[in-house]
Amino acid sequence: MLDFITLGWGNRNRIVEVRWKGRTLGFIADSGFRVDANDAVNHLITLSPDDLREIAKKTEEVVKEAELRKDPILNQRFVTGLAFLIGIFLMQGRLIAQHVTDLQTRPIGHVQYDFYKNSPKGFFAAGWVIGNGRYYGTNNVNLLAGIGYRQETAFENWWFESMIQRQWSESANGRRQALLWDNRFQYSIDDIVSLYIEAAPFLDHKNRGAVYDMVVFERMLWRRLNLRLETENVHKSGMDSLGVGPGVGWSCGSLGPVKVNGALVYQFRRQESDALRFYLVFNRRVKR
Repeated sequence: MLDFITLGWGNRNRIVEVRWKGRTLGFIADSGFRVDANDAVNHLITLSPDDLREIAKKTEEVVKEAELRKDPILNQRFVTGLAFLIGIFLMQGRLIAQHVTDLQTRPIGHVQYDFYKNSPKGFFAAGWVIGNGRYYGTNNVNLLAGIGYRQETAFENWWFESMIQRQWSESANGRRQALLWDNRFQYSIDDIVSLYIEAAPFLDHKNRGAVYDMVVFERMLWRRLNLRLETENVHKSGMDSLGVGPGVGWSCGSLGPVKVNGALVYQFRRQESDALRFYLVFNRRVKR
């Protein structure tokens, strides 16, 4: 009753139609499962719980069978990602030997509390705790709190947060504080492609006129492994602080309701020490 029909190849991805009792439920590509929004959603709603359980069981069997066959496209993506990761570690060893790399760790905690329920969109409270430990540069800790808005569909979702940020930093020159108005936007398509944009003008008198920004693009490479490209900059009077570089990201799973993700990025920075940064992000969304 559950049929998988190969339709052909598109953009180097094998496309397979999934049918249940003659009705189209969606399509499977090597990049993941995609629901046919025009037709399949209504069919899924009308299926009985027993039908849904059988679909889940059959789909799991097909996925396991595909893994045993060692699909060449998935293998190619895995090898590419592994080579990319090895390349970053080799680059790390070479640059550490030359003493030009600033090793950084950035643990991040992120909480969203929905003000709405039973709706694909609405407002929520947002909060962040961000640490930034640096081997050569200035260490800092950041607290952010504000409000956000989210919208979700079958294929894509996005959220926007606007918050007040307080930053405490410490270096050989003493302790400093900064105040920023931080705005963050994230857009993702079926957990395959995501774009993150952040812009934060400084509000305190000492840094007034400066703007911090960050852009991160991620593309799923294989299962939980993503290719990543990011740029992080501070625009200020005098010379701007600019950086861009590649990296890899991965899902570490969950700790109860908390989702954990990691990333390793190498940033090339203009007239500064390059940065090799490790991210560890803890995300918690509280639904009503």
